[in-house]
Amino acid sequence: MKLILSLFIITYSFHCFGQEKLTLEKCRELAIDYNQDVKSAQAGVEAAGYDAAAIKTDLYPRIDLGSNYRYLSNGISLDGYETLENIYNVNVGIFQNIYSGSEVKTSHKIAQTQEVISFEEKRFTTSEILLATDKSYWEVVASAENLNMAKRYRDIVQDLVNTVLDKVEEDVLSKTEYLQAKVNLNDAELSVIKAENLMTLKQMSINRLIGYDIKANIDTDDSITVDFSVIDNSDYIQTALSTRPEIKISQNLVEISDLEVNLSRSPYMPSIGVGAYGRYGTPGPNLSPDANFNYQFFGYLSMPLIYFGKKGKEVEASRIRNQIASYQLDKTQDLVTLEVSQSRYSLEESVKKVELTHNSVQQADENLDLITDRYDEGLSPIIDVLNAQIFWEAAYRDFIIAKKLFQISYSEYQKAMGLNFLE
Repeated sequence: MKLILSLFIITYSFHCFGQEKLTLEKCRELAIDYNQDVKSAQAGVEAAGYDAAAIKTDLYPRIDLGSNYRYLSNGISLDGYETLENIYNVNVGIFQNIYSGSEVKTSHKIAQTQEVISFEEKRFTTSEILLATDKSYWEVVASAENLNMAKRYRDIVQDLVNTVLDKVEEDVLSKTEYLQAKVNLNDAELSVIKAENLMTLKQMSINRLIGYDIKANIDTDDSITVDFSVIDNSDYIQTALSTRPEIKISQNLVEISDLEVNLSRSPYMPSIGVGAYGRYGTPGPNLSPDANFNYQFFGYLSMPLIYFGKKGKEVEASRIRNQIASYQLDKTQDLVTLEVSQSRYSLEESVKKVELTHNSVQQADENLDLITDRYDEGLSPIIDVLNAQIFWEAAYRDFIIAKKLFQISYSEYQKAMGLNFLE
């Protein structure tokens, strides 16, 4: 039993000390590898590639092999003496399309463009997953920092309770002040419990995204460091319009609709091709019962003539659909311009909030130290200390929230510009 217990302790200790620390980049990597939507999008890219390759083969010769066999109970009478009952043949044909109104080439270009769209759809899906992962990661780190702050606040209140209790026992203070401090301590203990529960819930959320067991206890940073230098002053609107996958998808849809205008004309263009055909079987020449081999070469030309205006109507319908695709591109560009502008504004606002809340934290530290010293010297009532502690906790909580919102705003800004995932 002791041996089993020892092995358990060693294994548990190895797991704890060997636990990998999850950085933001590591979480992003795990999320991409695990997410089913990203895998489906990648499969879509591969399928589109095979579609394009399959259409391209229509440019090459086509070879067909065929055979058949028939038994005739009465047979076919040949020259009045022999009867042919078994008819069979094996044939091979090769066909080469030379021209069909550029139908094959245009279809191949459409398939290639669809492959590009599939890639951009994958990039869009991945960018969405990465943004969700960024948000979840910063929620976890913020909850860890908030837990540390809650414990620190509890210790500060506990020190005050101990100080007041000593003075009560020395009959320097009344028990009323002790009870007031004790109420704050109870609230501080409750805040720690809430912070622990919140961190557990936030860890569950990110575990789901990265493919970990939902109840796994993960190790991340426990404080948020902000770096305003990551914000550049480039033309973010132009960057978004040239990079966002939604824009590229719309642009390629316009290109496809333009190609489909040409494709709608191709059935009404001449078709030219050549081929060869070889046959071995019965009956032979002049209905001979002996099997023999025969071959032929041929060419063909097909020219559509009169379809009573069908071509013009189909081409015009394709042109209208091309115009619709252009309208959708304009709409997408407007929406992207609005989104990236709003995200830039939110990012700049979050910078101001971090700066203001950081000032509040410094003031709260100074105020708490000052009030605590005055209380120890008997110059301030305990209510001033309790209020200073509450103000200190609120200032730090707002600072943590402001830092978290900055990091989330920066991730949203990167996605709005189309830069949070480039492959």
